[in-house]
Amino acid sequence: MVPFMNQLTPDSFLQAAIAEARLGLAEGGIPKIMIGENRTFRGPEAYVQSRGVIVDIVDDPECHNLMQAFVRARPELWNEDIGEEEGR
Repeated sequence: MVPFMNQLTPDSFLQAAIAEARLGLAEGGIPKIMIGENRTFRGPEAYVQSRGVIVDIVDDPECHNLMQAFVRARPELWNEDIGEEEGR
C-alpha cells in the first residue's frame, strides 16, 4: 500500500486519478477506457477519442441507478464535483 493512501479523501483520490489519466492521454499511454454510464454526466468523450483512445460506453443500468441515487442522496457533493452551484 502506498504510504499516503490512507490520507486521501474520495475527492482527492478522484482528482489524482484524473490527473494520471490526463498524463496518460498526453503521452499516448491509455489505449481504451470504459465508461459505465454517461447519462448522468457527459464527460470529455470526444476529446478523449480525438487523442486516439477507444471509448466504450457500456450504459449499464446498474451504474446509472447508482449515480442517480448518489445525486439524490448528496446533491451538494455532486454539484461540487461537477463544478455547479447548488440550486442551479
